Amino acid sequence: MFIKFFFKFIFILFYFCSYSQDNNLNELRKSYLIAGNGKKNVEQLLLLSNTDNTPIFKAYKAVANMMMIEYTNNVYEKYKIFKINSNILDELIINNSNNLEIKLLRYCIHYKSPKFIQNKIKMKSDLDFIMENIDKQDVIFTKYINQILVDINYKIQN
Repeated sequence: MFIKFFFKFIFILFYFCSYSQDNNLNELRKSYLIAGNGKKNVEQLLLLSNTDNTPIFKAYKAVANMMMIEYTNNVYEKYKIFKINSNILDELIINNSNNLEIKLLRYCIHYKSPKFIQNKIKMKSDLDFIMENIDKQDVIFTKYINQILVDINYKIQN
């Protein structure tokens, strides 16, 4: 009797934890979509990215830190923040090489960066990976990816 109850309890616990994590990720994605509309939105993205320690949340945190560069006046500080967080994204991709979302985030941040700090090789590699795998994603995530690409003025060819 106790073992049955224990397994049911564990199942329910995992279900709610999974649901909560999905909900947090959806909120994080919504926040990312509007983060370019002002400092408060970037701060909200940064706050939400601190709610979990998974690679995707770490990637959003690195991107949010890079987005805060816009509100920093010191050029050296901007470069330092960009370099540190760019290295974080690179490390996350090394450890999660098949994660389309992290590659998408890195692609977007480099696409929006000044040309002299863009990494064209990583950008091409990331975009190729995104285009090769976008159709393998669920409909909602595919729409999210397309919305991001449209928002950064990338022309999607169909």
